[in-house]
Amino acid sequence: MYRIGLSACAALVLAGCNSTEPASTGLLQPPEHHALESGGASLDENVAREMISLYRKTNGLAEVANDPALQKAAQFQANAMAEAGRLDHNVKGTFLKRIAACGRGRGYAVENVSAGYKSFDAALAGWRRSKLHNENLLEPHVRRMGIATAYAPEARYKVFWALIMSD
Repeated sequence: MYRIGLSACAALVLAGCNSTEPASTGLLQPPEHHALESGGASLDENVAREMISLYRKTNGLAEVANDPALQKAAQFQANAMAEAGRLDHNVKGTFLKRIAACGRGRGYAVENVSAGYKSFDAALAGWRRSKLHNENLLEPHVRRMGIATAYAPEARYKVFWALIMSD
């Protein structure tokens, strides 16, 4: 989990990223999210946004909107972790550099990464249970997001996740 107040140049915070399959969040999960570990399914970014927004709304916060630049940055990170076969915020550059490269370097941004979850529902449940990842989900400054997953059949975790949210 990374949390950056880019305008204030706050220090980076890194937390452990859970990689075990959690219990369901109880939120509706569309069928296309089930077979990610086989490499044959894709993530529906709109449904993911709706689920994250619903969670934020139930906690008194604003919804988030999909952002193409953040989506591209999240996909880059998920692909980089899958290619390396490891869960790592800095596998191909620091979050600060990556977020600046996608044109979002002057505000507030957070990143959650994880691996091993076979569905978006499971990844979201894991982030909700992790104190620091949950703080990112419930960050009041964020209004936009990008989320991605990448599949690496030979890697230990197989499925890698990246969520980036920004103001």
